[in-house]
Amino acid sequence: MIVAITGNIGSGKTNASLLFRKAGYALLNADKIGHELYKRKDIKQKVIKTFTKEILTKEEIDRKK
Repeated sequence: MIVAITGNIGSGKTNASLLFRKAGYALLNADKIGHELYKRKDIKQKVIKTFTKEILTKEEIDRKK
């Protein structure tokens, strides 16, 4: 079975995930993976090429921008 948990900030995604983990289910956190991918030099350069350096704050990709 595959279950996807989505929602706004403060909607309980983390708590729901913890319940699934406690029940023995494996979790894949796509948001965490996305954060890690933005740190890769090749991906960071592609994002900068697409959105210009305006996407950066202190030389790191600012997802809010």
